[in-house]
Amino acid sequence: MGSDGVQFAIARIIESYTAICDWKSLESWLLELQSIRAKHAGKSYSGALTTAGNELNSIQALARFDEGDFQAAWSYWT
Repeated sequence: MGSDGVQFAIARIIESYTAICDWKSLESWLLELQSIRAKHAGKSYSGALTTAGNELNSIQALARFDEGDFQAAWSYWT
């Protein structure tokens, strides 16, 4: 699977976790993805793995928002 395929799969997984608001599992999965990225550095698809890490702040903001902690949610956006 090339970089586009990896990026597509990652995006669908993120969408799935987001749809059910399972923030803790999504955060855990993204952290695991970071360790996978380190193991596969230099591969043709490693750029797609790096892009996925950019989602972490957004995910944490949404999780805090759902918990009612609006100030913490805002801190992840700034």
